[in-house]
Amino acid sequence: MSVIITKVFSFTKMLIVSIAYLKDLMIISLVVYSVFVFITHEERKVEDLSINVKRVMDKLKLSKEGQSIFLKNEVHLHKEREVVQRICSKNGKHTTLGCYFTNNKIHIYENDLKEFEGITTVTMAHELLHSVYHELSSEEKKNLKSEFHKMKINVTILNKLKLYRKDKFYKELYSILPTEQLALTPYLEKHYKKYFQDRKGIVRSHKLSKVTEEKLKQKISLLSNKIKMGKVHLSKIEKNQNILKKKIDTLKSNVSSAITLESVNVKVNKLIKDYNKNILEHKQIVENYNLQIKKRNEFVKKLNSIMSKLHGNRTTASTD
Repeated sequence: MSVIITKVFSFTKMLIVSIAYLKDLMIISLVVYSVFVFITHEERKVEDLSINVKRVMDKLKLSKEGQSIFLKNEVHLHKEREVVQRICSKNGKHTTLGCYFTNNKIHIYENDLKEFEGITTVTMAHELLHSVYHELSSEEKKNLKSEFHKMKINVTILNKLKLYRKDKFYKELYSILPTEQLALTPYLEKHYKKYFQDRKGIVRSHKLSKVTEEKLKQKISLLSNKIKMGKVHLSKIEKNQNILKKKIDTLKSNVSSAITLESVNVKVNKLIKDYNKNILEHKQIVENYNLQIKKRNEFVKKLNSIMSKLHGNRTTASTD
């Protein structure tokens, strides 16, 4: 019996030693893994970035802390919007220009439209701030939430926020507000200053893109009005042509003598001259009318192309 007890005791002791050893091994493994992650993170430097990614980072004009957060993330720029949509749909987003994943990966659509290149910068700033928000403490988020309630937020931003779920309201507001609204409270201005040296420059890029879009829409509207006026003018010219033609035909049919013929010929020749002048005017108006339609269609095509690239397959106007 004593032999059995001795064996059980020995086995138990060996088991305890083994568990302790495994525990130490797990701790060592975790330490090694943490060191590896730390070293890997530290290895990503500015010079390791691709030319395009570095260009976007430079445009953000980040502070030292902001640059550190940027380098912490793995940034991917995509030339095709569909690729970004497909990737970001995994994160619960469907119509988007970019997205942030909590494993420190950011995917951005880099559009090739010169007039709208600022949108890439704004989108990058937006997603980078998601990365910042993810790392904030509960206390920091609480303070920011309190500060947000002091803000007079513009209607465009409030309407945009309606597209998000309630549980994502403050997370999105944290990224949208500093990149799309110039005026912030001193507290918020100081907070975002930690990451951006020129936050208002990012807002101006956003506004410039919106202004460019609106200018295109205004040009289309102006040309559409010119086309409508052209239609009315054409209708009047054509009506006048018909009246002149009827007068000429009436005069020719009422000729009864040589004297009358001579008198009629004078009137007919004058009417024919007016008629020909009318035809020339009509031709010029038609040419101008067709030119306005061509210009409008070009602007519509350009605007729709832009809207498709920036907002998905959304047509804002139709061609004539």
